[in-house]
Amino acid sequence: MIEVRISKSAQRSDETLRQLERPVAIAQVLAEHVRERVRRKGRVAYTRPRYKNRGGYKTSTAYDKRAGVRRGDDTNESSAAWHREARAPVGRYNTTGGMWSGMFVRNRGRRAAMIDFRGSTLGRQQAANKRLDDQIKRIRLRAKDRIKKAKGATAKQRARQRRDERIATLRERARAKPKRVGNRLKAGSVWLAHRVNVVQPTRSEEDALRSAYAESAARVLWRTFGAENGRISPTGDQDLRRKLLHTLRSIR
Repeated sequence: MIEVRISKSAQRSDETLRQLERPVAIAQVLAEHVRERVRRKGRVAYTRPRYKNRGGYKTSTAYDKRAGVRRGDDTNESSAAWHREARAPVGRYNTTGGMWSGMFVRNRGRRAAMIDFRGSTLGRQQAANKRLDDQIKRIRLRAKDRIKKAKGATAKQRARQRRDERIATLRERARAKPKRVGNRLKAGSVWLAHRVNVVQPTRSEEDALRSAYAESAARVLWRTFGAENGRISPTGDQDLRRKLLHTLRSIR
């Protein structure tokens, strides 16, 4: 069930809570339906996203492990290659499940509700580490003096090798430290990379929203005036429409 959060100011007014009951319920049903469509089926609205086949793709050890990918360093051939190894089809945006775990519904003012993301979960890159940069800088400076003072090509090569090994060890330790990223930022990153709004309803879902709400409102009028039940055209996504009608009937 999608979490619902109501602001403290809205909670102080019974009238506001009454006005928010219907929009929050609709948003909650829609959020669950959209999450199922995108996370499980990989069907996004209005576009066909693709992972890049070049340009590299950096990941942390913790992220690789969570996704079931075995890598020796943080640089991958491409986003497409990494996601292929992680068995993460394009369009689901569910590599580790972190972003979707932060999905929730909140009120927007006194009469509206919206789907949003909260909290933070494991990100794919290692955390920024100024201390690491300073350590590597000091190692390079000390090694530069040793290489300069070393006598003979073999000794110089040995000093370079020790320098590279120490830097590699430090980087591997830093890479193992996970970085947490806000789930709202993750959803925003999907938009920047693929122009995909992960919570965008499809046209069929928009039609279902209008149709279900129209029928719900009409039923109230029919009941109020003692009229016979008419018929509203059942357009749009029928599964979503049934869920919405079931929810709206429970609200008085």
